[in-house]
Amino acid sequence: MSATIRFIQIRFAASDSSRPSRRTFPGPPPVQAIEEPLAEVEPALPHLVVALVPATCAKEWQPREEAFLASSPVADEASVSLASRGVLVLRRPGRAVLIGDPDRFADVIAALVELEFYEGELRRLERDLQQSEAEADGDVPHAFQIHSLEQRARFKERIEHFTRLRLDYARLEPHWLRPPRDLSPRTRRWLAKLLERVETEERAEAVSERLELREELYEGAVDRMADYAGWRFGHRLEIAIIVLLLLEVILISAELL
Repeated sequence: MSATIRFIQIRFAASDSSRPSRRTFPGPPPVQAIEEPLAEVEPALPHLVVALVPATCAKEWQPREEAFLASSPVADEASVSLASRGVLVLRRPGRAVLIGDPDRFADVIAALVELEFYEGELRRLERDLQQSEAEADGDVPHAFQIHSLEQRARFKERIEHFTRLRLDYARLEPHWLRPPRDLSPRTRRWLAKLLERVETEERAEAVSERLELREELYEGAVDRMADYAGWRFGHRLEIAIIVLLLLEVILISAELL
């Protein structure tokens, strides 16, 4: 590999067997990690872009490093750094810099691809829960003081939504805790260190707790609404039964007379 700075882009796209990919992530739906060469970095690129910097080019790269990392789609998140086995890794979501021996880059890139996909899924859940916070806060009075059934359909929709998130969480959680066994040993070591640096285990636990609170809020609300509906409308059935019995008594009396 020549001693020049290179860029590669990893796009995550719907699985297509006709296209070669670095990695295919199971769904639903399946997603492929497709590697493409990149001549120059555009600030708006939403995918993972990796700068490959041989050790001999480190000084040349240094003036560009801050702007490159700042082009991350999540620019307000702090960079993490990790140095091991002759390679320094600087990483933000969507951006990574590898400085060192180019012969050791392949395992690190594989680990970064895995991290980018699964941490992106974790961030998706975090973002969804954050966006739902104001709505959940506003729904607390309706969930504990039932005076009408106007919110019942929407509450059921929220239960379905958070149940789907829970299913996503159960599918993804193992990947936030430990590297999969089908990766090479060196890639797994890199990935384990990166997972620790971005604190996926602690963040996953926090997501689970926040998700559980929303599930309890809306499930409890729907249950209380069902009880309220039974109390409010149950007497109508009793009245109907009484009316039918009275009609039957009248008919029988009429026949006897």
